[in-house]
Amino acid sequence: MHEEVSIIGGGLSGCEAALQLAFNGIKVKLFDRKPEKFDGAYSLSGYAELVCNNSLGQFNDQKPLGMLLRELEESGSHLLRIANSCKMSDQTDFSVDIEQFSSKVSSEIIQNPLITRIEREVTELPYTKNIIVATGPMTHSFLASDIAEKFGIEDFSFTDASSPIVDISNIDLSNNNIVKESEDVYLVHLNEETLKEFVSRLISGETVSSESPLHAEELIMSQPIEKLAKENMTALLDVKLNNIDGKVVIKLRRAKCLKNDFIISNCTTQLKNKWQVFAFSALPGFENITTNSFSRFGRLHRNTFFVTPHKLDNFFAVIGYENSYIIGQITGIDGYAAAIASGLVAAKRIIYGDNLKQFSRSTMIGALAWYVANGDVENYSPISPTKSLLL
Repeated sequence: MHEEVSIIGGGLSGCEAALQLAFNGIKVKLFDRKPEKFDGAYSLSGYAELVCNNSLGQFNDQKPLGMLLRELEESGSHLLRIANSCKMSDQTDFSVDIEQFSSKVSSEIIQNPLITRIEREVTELPYTKNIIVATGPMTHSFLASDIAEKFGIEDFSFTDASSPIVDISNIDLSNNNIVKESEDVYLVHLNEETLKEFVSRLISGETVSSESPLHAEELIMSQPIEKLAKENMTALLDVKLNNIDGKVVIKLRRAKCLKNDFIISNCTTQLKNKWQVFAFSALPGFENITTNSFSRFGRLHRNTFFVTPHKLDNFFAVIGYENSYIIGQITGIDGYAAAIASGLVAAKRIIYGDNLKQFSRSTMIGALAWYVANGDVENYSPISPTKSLLL
């Protein structure tokens, strides 16, 4: 058993790995640049901050994410345990209070005597063994280049976007087209005329330019809503907007318990701020929103990933390097639950060594690990949990 493991990054995958190791008696050095330094996508000082939205998926065993959540629960995921303690009253999604989740994860990290926290930015790897790289998709370009060079792994980046958050006190909830599903969820119904106007405004809006646009079909969930409105209406309706009883619906999901901040779910956008006001004011009940109505505008952030097939094995270990692992979304698996799964797998490999068998490809955890290690595709790119990976 290792005496000590260094983990670079205090996001979902890094925290899952740290807690798994510490709970099994292994010392951990956890490096993270917060609170010394933030970038534009982060706002909380704690660990395991959920950036784009607050949903881990749905506990539906018929769906890939539901399968993955169930497997994580059965495998003893610490972050899923913590997430269960701060769930919102969302009837469809497994959503959590962003601040409460980060606070509880941070508390367990801080209080564990086997975890030493080092709060500084890492610009180059301090070691190439007994290390877990969990730097996340927003890894600084200098560090990404150093990782790529030291491990001989090619890296790429693309521009991702997040959904806006609106103060619901600025929304006319008495509008007949807004239905309260729970204290934490409202459904905004769009008729044909409203949908047409909303799409028209999305298309006409000015966007923030990006040097590396999204390119992979697997990432369609992350595509800005205005891009799909211009190029793929089918995907806009099927992926971005909910279809409930034959009606197009936008879901407003509370981001923080007992507060007015609601995420305009699935509406990732690159629109400039004033154009976000213009576009979303087409929605029922949103007619009088202003710039001040937004707690956070939709925004861009740079995502990095490594081309990992044949560089990592099915435990996220770097082939040819002693006890070195790369985990999280930087490996090319997309989504919160997938990141947590990679941290769990790598940590269990360190804990149990050769006694740990590969996760079967009939499981979603095993299928994602297989994709990272063996994905034989022409253009390797990030992928969300999908049944097409199952054997």
